[in-house]
Amino acid sequence: MIAQPRNEFPEFPAALSFLMLLGPDQAKAELERRIVATRARIAEIDSDAAQSAPLGLPRIVTLEDEYQRAVAEAELRWLEAVVADLAAGTLTWSWESLVSHADQSIRS
Repeated sequence: MIAQPRNEFPEFPAALSFLMLLGPDQAKAELERRIVATRARIAEIDSDAAQSAPLGLPRIVTLEDEYQRAVAEAELRWLEAVVADLAAGTLTWSWESLVSHADQSIRS
């Protein structure tokens, strides 16, 4: 489990595969809600780390939290970039555009 990366498929990437069903505005709103939750998670990890710092725990004991924070921080940066693209209109779609793309793919 440590040496070999596996296809650990959490729910969020699975949910992203259905994001197009929401439409850009609703997708943006839901991703903004996730940003708030992710920031809260990072703050919680930081708070726990601050509380345990006086204990002088060896780093090996806190590696799991360190990893979880790094993953949450990376997810936050990605979420913020996607929301910025949605806000700028550089990431957009419509039901019609998706159907048209599917039709073109079938014809090819």
